[in-house]
Amino acid sequence: MRMEKMLSAALAVSTISIFAANVFAAPIVGVDWNKKIITATGIGYAPENAQTDIQKKTLAESAAIAVAYKNLAEQVEGVQVTGETTVSGMMLISSTIKTKVNAVIKGARKISSEKTDDGGVAVTLQMPIFGSANSLAGVVFEKNEKKSPFPDPVPTVAPTKPTYTAQTPVQQRIEIVVSGDSSTIVKLQKMSSPVFSNILDYQRKVFFTPEVVVEPLSSINISSLPKVEAPQDAQVVVPTPPQAPKIPPVKVPVAPQISTPQNPQTDSKSEQKNLSSDAEIIGGYTGIIIDCREMDLQTVMSPVIKNENKETIYGDKNLDYDKIVEIGMAAYSDGEDNLDRAGKNPIVVRAVALDNFNSNPVLSVADSNRVLLENKSTHFLDSMNVVFIQ
Repeated sequence: MRMEKMLSAALAVSTISIFAANVFAAPIVGVDWNKKIITATGIGYAPENAQTDIQKKTLAESAAIAVAYKNLAEQVEGVQVTGETTVSGMMLISSTIKTKVNAVIKGARKISSEKTDDGGVAVTLQMPIFGSANSLAGVVFEKNEKKSPFPDPVPTVAPTKPTYTAQTPVQQRIEIVVSGDSSTIVKLQKMSSPVFSNILDYQRKVFFTPEVVVEPLSSINISSLPKVEAPQDAQVVVPTPPQAPKIPPVKVPVAPQISTPQNPQTDSKSEQKNLSSDAEIIGGYTGIIIDCREMDLQTVMSPVIKNENKETIYGDKNLDYDKIVEIGMAAYSDGEDNLDRAGKNPIVVRAVALDNFNSNPVLSVADSNRVLLENKSTHFLDSMNVVFIQ
């Protein structure tokens, strides 16, 4: 009797393993950055020797949960923390992080368990990327002992001034951003110069040369003209210059060297005008939207914003750890949805490049100066009211 139970258990395990291999064809939701969740589905089947319906359901669901955990782990390990670092890479470096990540995966919530048409059970598990409870962010982010202040604007570059006002709708702001260093609205200008009907008319009026009347040669009587004889060249005798008398050499005394006091060097930096500090703060901005469309921006947990001088103007070192874990450093949008995080009056700028494997937007120095200047007023970077348009 004991041997029969052991054989039944072994058969159940082998059956679960066989059917688990087919679960990869099952639908997997994966990583949803908008909702900030990771979802995985597993399908399991009861062994053939299961006798009652309850036993079949229980064994099938246990097999499905095991496979769902495996699929969820694969999803989690593939998440990009930065452009060059994945969760799996961090787990290889640190055994502590590996233990914590496995614990977070095991704490995933079962959101559904349904029967399949072929007699199996499909179980779906879900876990948060960000959040105060059992989130991936709470594992991979290192807590800062002290926040680093945001950098000051580059002093020699004047910040840009957006062409829109606080009343301009956000969608329209996105459309009028045409470059990284300036936002312009093209308008038709009236011509102040006269309009010409054609190019020949234009050339006659602009490049006009008065006509010169030349009398033809056939009308002139050449024989009637007076004869003019050219005078002969007079011979000129050039006198030989007398030789100068020889003058004995005279020794000139050497003048004593006089040291001239040097003028103190002026600091070139002090002479440069501080354009960024002279600029006025517009005020009232609630967030920032960075347009990265058609640039293949990659989604990561810890994005960084830089300027063209490769200086970081926004990173996790500048932010509160608990707030990063709770909401994440930035939201990602397609340009239509998920823009609310930047508020009703966001600054909209266009990235000029991407850095670190296309994960970090790069702004022009002028645009980054405007962002840093306005952040001094409303602190939207501190609140992480940041949206990237992909």
